[in-house]
Amino acid sequence: MNSASYNLDDVDTVAEGAFMKVALQSCRTVADFQALLEATNEAGRSTTANFGVIDAHGGAAYFETGVHEFKRFDATDPAVAPQGWIVRTNYSEGGDARLGSGLIRFERARSLVGGLAAAGRLTAATLLAEVARRHRQRADRPVPRPARRRRVGVHRRQHQPRPHRLHGAVRRRQAG
Repeated sequence: MNSASYNLDDVDTVAEGAFMKVALQSCRTVADFQALLEATNEAGRSTTANFGVIDAHGGAAYFETGVHEFKRFDATDPAVAPQGWIVRTNYSEGGDARLGSGLIRFERARSLVGGLAAAGRLTAATLLAEVARRHRQRADRPVPRPARRRRVGVHRRQHQPRPHRLHGAVRRRQAG
């Protein structure tokens, strides 16, 4: 995952998607991702972003990535993540706290994740339902869920288009 970081370097971040594409095409492990960052430090990157990286070998880390440097936060290191998790938003702990936006979002997300962990409810589902939806709202006013949409003109059981409907517009059946 990646999120633009607005307090690392005083530059516009425009290429985190392109950098993520290169990483997905070439990295299999957290160590591979770190090697990619090391290889691009000198020439520089057109991005200031936080990258969350996991691998199939149990590796997990966040990288606060500036134009010419990065800082690794290893989620498997108890000294870095004593609770076993790390929270990042578009705010970077290694950046200038006076720059950019995101500190309030970071503090809110950290509070929500901490509450879920303390209650033994920290799961992928609760992260999506309770953290991603509430990080910009007050605690008692989560972002409303979108209404479920029915697929117009499709039978639920058969998943076949109804012959009397076309792209949501009702057509009259012709008498046979």
